[in-house]
Amino acid sequence: MLHLLFLEYTNGEHAAAPHIAAPVAYPERHHSADTFLLSDQTVPTSMGGVIIAHGADRAEAERITPEDPFIHSGVARYRTTTVDPGRTHPPWPPDQRRPPTRITLENEKGPAVTAGPFTMKSPAVSYSPT
Repeated sequence: MLHLLFLEYTNGEHAAAPHIAAPVAYPERHHSADTFLLSDQTVPTSMGGVIIAHGADRAEAERITPEDPFIHSGVARYRTTTVDPGRTHPPWPPDQRRPPTRITLENEKGPAVTAGPFTMKSPAVSYSPT
């Protein structure tokens, strides 16, 4: 089973921007545990983000979403859809993953967090793929 976890900002992208630093560790922890197959922001970024979880049942997938710091901060919510893939395109699951994204959170004192090919500046958020 795959679980599509849709992160939706409850008060817009600008309200979520100050909380970007903490959520970086959340997906990394679950990618390391092989629970998350894919995670990133949507395009456009104002929609939120999406995670594809696998190797867990739906109850487990729903148990880990409240761990997301965006949820703790009250700036987002999750919607979960479970899929039982009947047809796939080889190779699935993908053997090659793209390199991790780079996030940089900047404040008055300069960069605070870096991890991927996009830059996040508080309170505005921008995305620039490499």
